[in-house]
Amino acid sequence: MPRISLTQAAIEKLKPPATGRIIYTDRHLPGFGLRLTEKNARSWIVMYRVRGKFVMETLGNVAVIPKVEDARRRARESMLKARDGTNPVDEHRERKELEAQKLVEAKANTFRAVFERYLDRHARTRQNAKTLAETLRLFNKDILPRWGDREIRNIAEEDIRRVRDDVHERAPVQANPHARVAAEHAGAARHRAAVQQFSRG
Repeated sequence: MPRISLTQAAIEKLKPPATGRIIYTDRHLPGFGLRLTEKNARSWIVMYRVRGKFVMETLGNVAVIPKVEDARRRARESMLKARDGTNPVDEHRERKELEAQKLVEAKANTFRAVFERYLDRHARTRQNAKTLAETLRLFNKDILPRWGDREIRNIAEEDIRRVRDDVHERAPVQANPHARVAAEHAGAARHRAAVQQFSRG
């Protein structure tokens, strides 16, 4: 691993290796470096030990972290964590897994997902064809376009009132059924009070 002073000017002059990859380490911060591949892919890396175990962390590529000082700062942060016994690579992986899990849970709790479960478990088995068709029409026209990708917990009574008011302007007779069904299938207990409000028209 050749050691150089990693400056903005210096990295711009570096040439990719003929084959494989090469890591240029930094004279100013030992363990910090720039990895180049034969295809000229450039990534910042930092090396350290966590409880005696050698770790090489990829901080990001030059396109994401274009400035040397920003990459060096991130490298220092990882080194400090490693010194305290925390593996930044493991920490980053666990954070990504948690974020992915939250995304899965959020998608499972969108209004659209809850409505689909309602259709499968209730509407398609208990409603007659005419009622089911009307349920689908109401939701596809006025509700799913607004709330489909929103989490149930983020749908407030004000949102339900807005649906009722908007539909009331267009078709007063349909407004209360729209709002009542929307509130019932939001799946949250707080919407029950809204159902009563809609019923009063």
